[in-house]
Amino acid sequence: MSLRAIAFDLAGSLSELRTCVAHRSAYFRYVMPTFFQVLTPIGIVYSIPFPPIYESMMRWLNVFDLNLIEVMPLNCIFDATFHTTLLLRTLLPLLALAIIGGVRMWAKGKEAKGAAKAKFYKWVADGCVTVGFFLLFLIYPSTSQNIFYAFQCLSIDDGRKLLRIDLSIDCDGATHWGFWLYALFMTAVYPFGIPVLYGLILHFHADKLNELKHIEGCLAANRGQQASAVGETDGGDGPHGMKQRSPSAELDNRRKSFAHASPELAKIKTEETKLKALFKKKRSEMPDYLIKLVGGFEFRVYWFEIAECFRKLLLVGAPVFFDPPGSVQQLIYGLLVCFLIFGANAYFKPYVEDEDDLLATLCQAQIFFALLASVINSFDDASLRDNYNIGNLMVVLTVMPAAIGIYMETIRGTVNKWMNESKSGKVVMGWVAQMANKLPKEQAKYPYEVQVAVPHV
Repeated sequence: MSLRAIAFDLAGSLSELRTCVAHRSAYFRYVMPTFFQVLTPIGIVYSIPFPPIYESMMRWLNVFDLNLIEVMPLNCIFDATFHTTLLLRTLLPLLALAIIGGVRMWAKGKEAKGAAKAKFYKWVADGCVTVGFFLLFLIYPSTSQNIFYAFQCLSIDDGRKLLRIDLSIDCDGATHWGFWLYALFMTAVYPFGIPVLYGLILHFHADKLNELKHIEGCLAANRGQQASAVGETDGGDGPHGMKQRSPSAELDNRRKSFAHASPELAKIKTEETKLKALFKKKRSEMPDYLIKLVGGFEFRVYWFEIAECFRKLLLVGAPVFFDPPGSVQQLIYGLLVCFLIFGANAYFKPYVEDEDDLLATLCQAQIFFALLASVINSFDDASLRDNYNIGNLMVVLTVMPAAIGIYMETIRGTVNKWMNESKSGKVVMGWVAQMANKLPKEQAKYPYEVQVAVPHV
């Protein structure tokens, strides 16, 4: 096979990889963005002086928090204070959501009238829902954190109270009291309002969700019955379910077991096909905004997006109330919350794909390690900032979940398909098999005979 043909084969595999990245599991939509959302503000919230290389990396990852307000050079235009930033961070998302809602209503109206481009208007309406939920997903942790900053004042020696995040603001001034009330109102809108909105949507569609949850449970039970039926055909004694007997007796036994289990197994598979069709039909009847909210999770834990909101709130929102930042109490709180969330992820395994559950647990472990970095800081402030080995290790630990996730969710399937189905892949695997055949082999032993050497006494 020519190199040109192999190159075209690889190009086709890369095209499939791009499609896989766009449509694959919840890792790229939920797990990885949430991981960076929680990890990037940890150094500020817990007052950890990370090494320069790691701090630089965290600044680049701020895009997952949608910190565009902090990137904008507002001080070059006018005298911007924390109050200005708070207004922009809370009002601009509401304006954007209002525009998105208006566009969706317009598209839905056009679709209902049977316009010539009804499919296009449906696509626009669905896209508005996706953008709206994604916007809420991105702004939730950082906006909640900034709202909480409005309540944090620092007492100084002359008796005044200054805002911790902006020492130019007097907490006893009339202006800040007005913004204190505004922040209190926005607390109901963002930190608690968004989870309440999710809860109301789930409550309104609870009957549909519980029905899908029941069908999903029946499918899981059906898979267990299939595994049990197949296991019975292999026998129950000895390693791998095979008795230590002669090959002919074993073959006769397995033929009888397969003949006995085949009708039952066929019945179970027929029931599985019906359940899958019913599950697909019921899921297609769900509204698009509900699919966006629960799409990445199994229906037995369809409420897990609310739990994710409170996870972000507990890790990067609530710690701002500890005074001073970086205290031992704050660190113990963060490590305890991180440990409990790690256990909850391992227990519930909420995502549809098993790989996503594994990667979510790995990401939570990395957040735990980032918090442990402050333990080094408590012994020697210069060690953590100036030690390049620690900085490089933290960068590797941060990149590792993303790299493993990209491999497990996209590249692994594409590589396996390329090796098994494409011509160039078969050529490569054939060459590997030829090289393996040239290696020296040990003499094969009969698998059912065990030779024991008894020493002479």
